[in-house]
Amino acid sequence: MTRTESPSFQVLRSSARRLLLYLDTELTRNQGQPVTVPNDLLGIVGSRRIWQPAIHELHELGLVDVERTFKQHRVGRSERWRHIATLDEAETASAAARAAGGAPINGCRTFSGQGGIVTDSEPGQRARFMRTCNGRLLL
Repeated sequence: MTRTESPSFQVLRSSARRLLLYLDTELTRNQGQPVTVPNDLLGIVGSRRIWQPAIHELHELGLVDVERTFKQHRVGRSERWRHIATLDEAETASAAARAAGGAPINGCRTFSGQGGIVTDSEPGQRARFMRTCNGRLLL
């Protein structure tokens, strides 16, 4: 079975298909090696509210591997889509990914959104909010 015949591909929404086409083009230009794509360039397929759930959906369905870093994403090809055998599994994964929202950060799939303020900021500077992912502090 090819990727386009797989249940993972069949359940993709149009925004995720546009993003996959764009990412495949970038990966082909880089001879299949993982590429770093700035968030600004992802705006080609639509606004942030469109591409963030789409990239998360592509990652959860196993069509691409995604790592998010500060203002960019590292994207590589994946064969994990072969492990999703039925349309029901694919629809469940797609719905869960879209409900979760944005793309995973450094491979983390769950956030503990501790919305506290980092207290070591200097007076007069803007306070920074902290978030953790698997016990790591993200600023």
